[in-house]
Amino acid sequence: MVKVIVGMMGSSGGGGSSSMASTPPVQEFLECMRSHGIKELDTARVYAGWKSEELLGQVQAHKQFAISTKAPAFSPKSLAEEKIIANCNASLKALGQKKVDICECLIFITLAATTPNPARRSTRPRPETPLEEQCRAIEKLYSEGKFSKFGISNLSPAEVQKIHDICKQEKYPLPSI
Repeated sequence: MVKVIVGMMGSSGGGGSSSMASTPPVQEFLECMRSHGIKELDTARVYAGWKSEELLGQVQAHKQFAISTKAPAFSPKSLAEEKIIANCNASLKALGQKKVDICECLIFITLAATTPNPARRSTRPRPETPLEEQCRAIEKLYSEGKFSKFGISNLSPAEVQKIHDICKQEKYPLPSI
């Protein structure tokens, strides 16, 4: 069977459908997803005008679904160690959980400025935070039991390899998603 994960990016007026900007329609939507065998949700701090996690927390979605979330990476220094940790803790509080299934970081590296594809360069944030610091934040969260799996996205194969190498060398959790 194909595994389906429902993305909650458009779950409120700020990021998509204004018909899902409150808990009753979100609850109805989740009941429909569950009736179709969906068991996983993907959200982020910034989804749905910063309301997706709060709505999922209000309807106690974690009691019926595995939930993955992401650290926002679109403002300067947003991937500094303390920001990654603070954002993860804010996500857990909003979701009403002590732990999420997957903590995904949209990790970006300074070298992104040298990406030959101009479109990719212009749409990718390029914080000054070194990958080593970002990976150290992930290790701290993992060792505190805040997530089960470490995911990364929006990276080239070379960038994925670099993160893998850092995590392996430092004995941090390896990205598995």
